This record gives sequence, C-alpha cells and structure tokens, in this order.
Amino acid sequence: MFKNYLTSALRNFWKNKLYSFINIGGLAIGLTVFVFANLYANYESTHDAFFENSERIYTVRTDVNPAAKLGVVSINTVYTAVAPFMRQDIPEIEKIARLTWTDLIINRDEVKFYQQVHMVEPEFLDIFKFDYIQGQAEGALADNNSTILTEATAIKYFGRTNVLGETLTLNNERDLRVTAVIRDLPMNTHLSGNMLDEEHMEMLVNLNIFLDVFNVETVDNWSNLSISQRTYALLPAGVTGESLEERLDAIIDRYGDENTREIVSSIGFRPLQDMNLLIWTAIGIPGIFIMRFLGLLVLGIACINFINLATAQALGRAREIGIRKTMGASRTRLAVQFLVEAVVLSFFALLIAVAVIEYALPAFNTAVGKAMTFSYFTDLRMMGFLFLTVIGVGLFSGSFPAFLLARLDASQALHGTMALGKWSVRLRKFLVVSQNAFSVFLIITVLISYNQTQAIQNKDLGFDASNTITLLRTNRVGVNENYETLKNEFSRVPGVVSVTGSSQYPYEQSNSSGKFSLTPGDEASALTIQLIRADYNFLETFSIPLLAGRHLSENFSNDAIPRGSDRDAGGTVNVIINTLAAKQFGWTTPENAIGETFFGISANGQGYSYVVAGVSENALFQGFHNEQKPFIFIVNPEYFGAIEIKYDPAMLDSTVAGVEAAWNQIVPDFPIIRSSLDEAFQDVFSIFTGINKALIGFSLMALLIATIGLFGLSAFMAEKRIREVGIRKTFGASTGKIVKLLIFQFSRPVLWAIIFGWVLAYLAQTQYLQFFADPPSFGFGFAMIFLAGGVFSIVLAWITVGANAYRAANSKPVDSLHYE
Repeated sequence: MFKNYLTSALRNFWKNKLYSFINIGGLAIGLTVFVFANLYANYESTHDAFFENSERIYTVRTDVNPAAKLGVVSINTVYTAVAPFMRQDIPEIEKIARLTWTDLIINRDEVKFYQQVHMVEPEFLDIFKFDYIQGQAEGALADNNSTILTEATAIKYFGRTNVLGETLTLNNERDLRVTAVIRDLPMNTHLSGNMLDEEHMEMLVNLNIFLDVFNVETVDNWSNLSISQRTYALLPAGVTGESLEERLDAIIDRYGDENTREIVSSIGFRPLQDMNLLIWTAIGIPGIFIMRFLGLLVLGIACINFINLATAQALGRAREIGIRKTMGASRTRLAVQFLVEAVVLSFFALLIAVAVIEYALPAFNTAVGKAMTFSYFTDLRMMGFLFLTVIGVGLFSGSFPAFLLARLDASQALHGTMALGKWSVRLRKFLVVSQNAFSVFLIITVLISYNQTQAIQNKDLGFDASNTITLLRTNRVGVNENYETLKNEFSRVPGVVSVTGSSQYPYEQSNSSGKFSLTPGDEASALTIQLIRADYNFLETFSIPLLAGRHLSENFSNDAIPRGSDRDAGGTVNVIINTLAAKQFGWTTPENAIGETFFGISANGQGYSYVVAGVSENALFQGFHNEQKPFIFIVNPEYFGAIEIKYDPAMLDSTVAGVEAAWNQIVPDFPIIRSSLDEAFQDVFSIFTGINKALIGFSLMALLIATIGLFGLSAFMAEKRIREVGIRKTFGASTGKIVKLLIFQFSRPVLWAIIFGWVLAYLAQTQYLQFFADPPSFGFGFAMIFLAGGVFSIVLAWITVGANAYRAANSKPVDSLHYE
C-alpha cells in the first residue's frame, strides 16, 4: 500500500514540475534556516556538556539590583566571600571551588609573555575532570609553587609536552614547577571564551598566589564582582540548584555587609551548560530564544507557502479525485495518500537542507570562530530531531490540502469543479495574509534594528575617543611607579597629541564606586557614585566639556592624592564631578556646586573630604548601552590601570613604533599590551551588529519564500483563469487592464498583510528598544520605516504577480478559449 502511495506521489511531482520545484525549494529554504537556527542554539546553550558530571556542575550567579544601574541584569560571578559560607551553611554540596583569571608575566629564560593564568582552589580539579597527558589531578595544585599547563602552552614555552618538573617564572620573581599537562580544551566550553571576554584557560595555579602577587585580599571579600572570578559547585546526584537557591541567597542577608543589597538583588545557581549564555543574560536579551523563534517563523512561512500552493493545485486534481472515489477509494485512503505526498516532498526538501548546511557549516565556523558539528549519522538525537521535523512539517503542511481533497464530492469532481466552502476559501486567504504579514514584520524589524545600530554608531556619547591607543595593565608593580616617566617619553614621540592615565578607560565595563554624603559619617543618607581615578588632563584629552570651575592641576597641592597615602587616613582633596552627581547632591546648577564639600564614607570614619573644583558635562563613559551615571574624577596615580595616548592618524605606524620603543626602554621586564578604543567600542557594538546581520539573514529567507510562493500561486491562478482572460480580451479588454485586474485581486491580501505586519512590528520594536539605555520614542522616523516596509512589500508583490498576469493577459484569445 505504502509503495503505491509513494509511486503516486512521485508521478504527481513529475507531472507538476514547476509547483513541485517551488514547493520543495520553499520548504528546503525553511528547513535549512530552521535546522541551522536550532543547531546554532543547541551549540550555544550546551557548552561544557562534554565534562563528566556536567549536569551536576553549577556556577553561582548574581542578579543585579536595577537601582544599581550597572548596565547588566545578571552576571556569572559572586563575591568571593560567599564560598566559605556555602561550605558552612549548605554542607550537602559535594565540592566548591573559586576561580579568578588575569594576565601575568610568564617567562622561561628569554621567552617572556603576558600569559592568561587561572588561579583556582584545588577542588576545581575534582569538579572538572580534565584529560591528563602528563601527571594527575591529585596533588597537582597542592602548593603555591605548582602549575598545570595545557598542551598548547607547554609547547609554547618548551616545544614539547613531557615537561613535568620543568620551571617557569611568574612576574619575574616566583618559580613555578610544572606538575601536570592537560589536553587543550575544545572551543565549546566557557573556559575558552565567549562574546563578552577573551578568556582561554591555558595555565592553572593555586588561588593563594593571587594574594602573594597583588598583595590584595581578593579572596573572602564583599567588594569585588569582576566577571573574571567565579565560584563553582558540584551538587549531589538528584539535587538541583533551584532546590538550594533559597539557602544560598540567605547567605547575602546573613553575612554580607550592609551595602551588598544595593548592588545585589539575589544570588543563585546557574547550570554549567548555560554559562556560554552570559552575554545574553547580562544584557537581558533572550538571544537563544530569538534564534529558535526566528527559525520556526521562517519554517512556518515555508509551510504556509506549501499549503497555499497545494490548495490551489488541488483545483487541477478534481477529476483525479473523482475517478479514485468512483473506483472505491475512501476519504481516509485519499487523505493518507496526500499526506504521504507532503511527507515525501518534505523529505526531498530536507535532503537539500542537509546538503546546504553540510557545505556551509565549515565556512561559517571559520568566519565566526565556532566549532559546530552536524553529526546527522552518528548523533541519535540529531537523527531523531531531523526525522520528527520531516514528519511534523509534512503532516502540518499536508493536512489541510489532504482534508480538502479527500472531502470532494465525486460527481462534482468528475465535472472538474470543486465546492471549497466559505471556510476553506477564508482559511486560504488567511494563510496568504499570514505569510506576507510575517514577511512585512521581518522587513520592518530589520530596518528598525539597522536604524538603531546606525544611531548607536553615530551617537554622541559626550566624549571623543577617536584616534586613541590604550596601554593596559599599567597598574602593575614595576610599571605604575614609572607612570610619569612613561608619560613624558610618550609625549616626545612624533605624532602623539596627548597622554593621560586613568583607572578606567572609555567603554570599559568597570563599576568602581564609593559612598559619599554631605555630612561626615552620615551613612544613612550616603549616595553611591562612580569613581574614576584619572590624570589632570583626562577630561581635556577626551574633550569632555567643563561647565563650571576649573580643571585639576599640578599647581594646586590638594588636586591629587599623593602616592602611598592611606585612603582611610583622612584629608582633603579637590575633585571634578559631572552634572548628574551635582544634582544628586542637591546642587541645582554647576556654578552652585563649585567650592562645596562632601565626604567619603570609610570603615574607620576617617574618609577624605572632597571639594568640588569643577563640574563637567555628563558622558556615557561606559558606552551606549548604559544609563547616564554620576561620576567623580580624582587624581590618584596609584590606580592608573591604563594609559591613553591620542595620536595624529596620519602618523599612526610611526607613533606606535615610538611608543613601543619608549616602553621597552623604561620597563623592559613588562611586555606591552596595546589596544585601541575603537576596538573596545566594537567589542560591545559587534553584539548588536551581529543581531542585525542575523535578522537580515532570516528576513531574506522569509522574503524569498514568500516571493516564491506568491509567484507560484499567481502563476497557477492565472493559468486557471486563462479562459476568463480570453473572454475579456474578446470583448475588448486591453492587456494593461487585465494585468491591473489580476494585480488588484492579489493586492488585497497583501495590503491586509501589511497592516498586520505593522502591528506585529510595532509590538516587537517596543520590546527590542527597551534593551537600550536611552530608547527612542516612536516618531516620524519610525513611521517612515513602517511605510517603507509596506511599500517595499506591495511593490515586490506587484512585480511578482505582474509577471504572471502579463503572460496570461498577453495570450491569444483563440488559444485561451480553446483551453482544455
């Protein structure tokens, strides 16, 4: 029986080549997009699945209090002080380990690099089961002088992997003995980086080294929420993170200091396999859901396209159905036959989709730095997914045409007529409208996304970051004390316009802040304000306007905090604040703030007194996606972690060479780390350009399917009305009038589609734009975008339908009247 169904399906495909090609092509495009979207979404959301016990490993996340205005919703880090209390208050957790990573100087003989070093507690090796080439996990990080290398790192320094017992030097002063070598981690792990940072686990040392190297109590503190530090937990089998979250969150209330809840809304567990989604959870955009939704939407448009064409094509199969019914075929058998045809067609479409993905995936991996695989033969889950997709698409696409054909009256069918019924006609019109409405929706969404991306790129952030080189890690011991010498030498390099230093450079997502009040020690009414330790000429270098007062200067003794000063010892220092900080203190105008004093809140009550010397304009210093924040600028050279160099763009190459030569002469023991503010901007901006490119890709596919479907539908309907066209021409109708008539009849559903598409796009854009700190309101510009999307859709429909209408209207009346 099935063989007969299959044979009949193949014969029908061959008989109607054009419509079979259109149907298969449309479904192939839809399936390609759908399968690829799910392949990508699965890849992004199942990182780290290769680790043993990955389903039991969690990281502790922090949900950020919106009032803190940090520009993020949630981060995969927590205060390091939480881990000891987790061990104490949640004893059923099997293993807990803290991690932090940074760049440190590593050298062997004359070979010297800034090496990314992961500092971990020894339990980290019990949570993550690495593949050891040399050595073993047990005791590998038992002391502060041990290190574990990845395979590539061992080759980088020694040219081989059998390096047990070999020595590397950390920060020019501490010898580390290699105790193990592990295989390089694959790309699909959060330890190999994500869109938000460039983390790559290459070298492991004991966490206690951090205190020795930096002389800072980073472990067991309640002040640092850097994304470079994490806390991991291995839970017992059968225990979920959600079941322990209430007890975990209680640690903040029970042991945290009183300022913690101002930043932290709650803490909880995040599954290991969700770690790669940090960027989406941080900015609050459901990227993976959007990817799956758009893939399903494009596939849905392809299915609607199939239903429309199959239903229209049913008009030409009326006599076939009548003969089959006369010969005794039941409704059920007819329906099954047409469903089999739809499933077979879906199978052919899937073969094309698989071939396209197989060919395109390597190029995609190379372009975006991914390691996606498409194992449809060896991965049972992928095989099951593809099988269910084919069956689901076939049954969904073929159900309505099958039901419509199977219920035909035999006598009417033998006469070549069909009583579709009002509901069938209305449903088909609804599908046509739906298909085109989704296309209009995607077109407008692309235009809005592109418009917003351009607005971001051209937005005046309140400062000039162009033509700026940034030197990083300048707060290291051995570099920071040479800051003035470096600044003077850089200033002498031809092409250098200005040199300054700061604790935070533009676009950096740092949130260093302090608590300040108008009354000494008045912590109850204290304000939390962002701090930037910067050089005297910092505002001038970045062209941030001063609205009142004066710039800080070396000519005033109180304009800087001297090196070596105890920040809790007290004293008076002059500062510059921005207008938002002035308003928060209650000073209504910049002029009113000049000369006013406010006080820092410190642990011993001996904080500094700050005198306002100047008030600057507000600036979106951290980038376009953050809200305006109050800032205080203080000259404090000990905190200068970056040196910013403005240069003449016509002399970039020689300037870079001169800067590097000066650096190597003054601090030869420290490799230079050079970046540019354009790169820092692009690191964040690329997220939104990536969203825009993805939307364009999905929209083009949806538009192509809708256009192909509209072409096929108009071609079929024009062919079925060929006799009407002949009669009209016999009575004197011109080709132009007939084309206008046919176009008008197809324009009505497209016009309805545009209206519905506008509604969908409006609802979507109001949600999307809320992810930005300063979302634009719906105005004339957006109205023009909506209008452009509608005009583009209707013109494209006219061109598509017009081609078939012209061909039908241009046929000779004698041929038309002899049709069939």
